[in-house]
Amino acid sequence: MVTSEWKWEALSAAACEAYETVRWREACHLWDRARELAADLPAGDPRRAASASNFGITLFTAGQMPDARAAFEDAVALWASGLAWIDTMEMSVAARSSVFHLRMEQRHMASYQAFRRSRNKDLLRGSIALTKFNLALVKYHLNLDREADELIEESIRLRRTSCGATDPQFATMLQVFSARLESLGRRCDADGHDAEAPRCLCETAKTRLAVWTSERPSELCDQRRLLAAAYLTALVHGRDFM
Repeated sequence: MVTSEWKWEALSAAACEAYETVRWREACHLWDRARELAADLPAGDPRRAASASNFGITLFTAGQMPDARAAFEDAVALWASGLAWIDTMEMSVAARSSVFHLRMEQRHMASYQAFRRSRNKDLLRGSIALTKFNLALVKYHLNLDREADELIEESIRLRRTSCGATDPQFATMLQVFSARLESLGRRCDADGHDAEAPRCLCETAKTRLAVWTSERPSELCDQRRLLAAAYLTALVHGRDFM
């Protein structure tokens, strides 16, 4: 199992990089292989949700909208199980902590762990936002515009809370919804999203792969499994629908 987990990470990271650099056939092939490995992961493991969501993108890019909808809806359900998994995940001592913080964490273990579980859930909700945004795009293709609008608004709320103001994926979500609002004649609302989007693309903004590389623990632990699921979940690229 451990070997396949490392392989899942490698495949998923390579797929995200390939997708961002317009090698979408390679990305889809790698995501499909990662999905096969994810099927053997324990129930509730959030990497299962990440793989289902990424597989939805392969179907989206192939124009298979009903199947893509099913994949993204399956991913949303799996993310719910992932949130529950966080309540039982093994909490290791935070990486790169100072001696002071290590001592404080040991003295107040219950409080620290409750805080970290809460933060982990916020992080995972950010990936749920990506999946729901992807699902909204599918619903636009299926002429389910009202449902799609509600999903995009929800995904923006989730992503804003999870990732803050310097997130490229959040900027894409804002830009897409701005265009949608303008098409509905809601120019003032559209301008608000347009104004917020550039602030997410400042010099401090990092790609998800860059954040994954810098934050992942060196050992294979539950925290690394969680971060892999959160940071290796992709957003449908603008070139594929705009």
